Amino acid sequence: MSKTNPSFKWYMLALLTATGTFVVAIPFSCMPVLFKEISQDLNLSLVQIGTIWGIASLAGLFVSIIAGVLGDRFGMKAIIAICAVLVGISGALRGLATSF
Repeated sequence: MSKTNPSFKWYMLALLTATGTFVVAIPFSCMPVLFKEISQDLNLSLVQIGTIWGIASLAGLFVSIIAGVLGDRFGMKAIIAICAVLVGISGALRGLATSF
């Protein structure tokens, strides 16, 4: 078995932390400030806003399992890069939404 480079582990930890922060945490934490304007513009009820806000966490349960399996098979770097691009695309599609 080959030994892994210890500095690579710290690089991967930093990459995962930065990805989690900038791709997931910052956009997720910015949304509550905009809920009033979003609900008025799109005529959404409190339940609909809650559904939109919570569905990402529910989807994350299933995606994390699949991403873990794919990461073991194809490597973490490739899967993280693909997932980051997909998150960007889905965020752009959310920005183009005109109704619930």
